[in-house]
Amino acid sequence: MVNIKENLWLIALVAGILGIVTIFTPAWGFADYNHFAWFWNLMVTDGEIDFIPSGEPIYDLGMITTLILVIGTAVLLFMGIFAKLKDRRFDILALIGGALLIIAPIVYFAGVESEYSGFFDYYEVNVALILPFIAGALGILAGIMGFMEKRG
Repeated sequence: MVNIKENLWLIALVAGILGIVTIFTPAWGFADYNHFAWFWNLMVTDGEIDFIPSGEPIYDLGMITTLILVIGTAVLLFMGIFAKLKDRRFDILALIGGALLIIAPIVYFAGVESEYSGFFDYYEVNVALILPFIAGALGILAGIMGFMEKRG
C-alpha cells in the first residue's frame, strides 16, 4: 500500500507539472472561429500567430497572471524535487505555491471581466483557467497534510 505521507513530494511535483501545462495551454478562445489566446498574450487565429498588443489592458493582466503562475509552478517544482533529494519537506512552500496557482486565474478572470464587461459571455473559458485550481488544490493539500503529520 502506498503511504501518502511519504509521497507528499510527489503530490507537489504533480501540481507543479500541472502548472507547466497551464502555462502552455490556451486560457480562452472561440472555437467556432479557431481563435485562442494564452495568458502570456499569444494569440492564434485560423493558424496565424500573433500577440495581444501591449497597449491593451488584457496584455498587462496576462503578464501579471503569467508571472504569478511561473512563480507558483517553480515553487511547487522546487518543493517536490528538493523534498525528495534532500529527504526533507518544505510544507510551507507547497502552501505558497498552491495559493499562487489558485490566485492567478482569479486575478485574470476578475481583471478581464472588470475591464471588458461580459468578456467571458462571448469567449469560452479553456483549460488554463481551470487547471490552476486543481494544481493549487493539490499543492495546498500536500502542505496541509505535511503540517498535520508533523503535529502528530
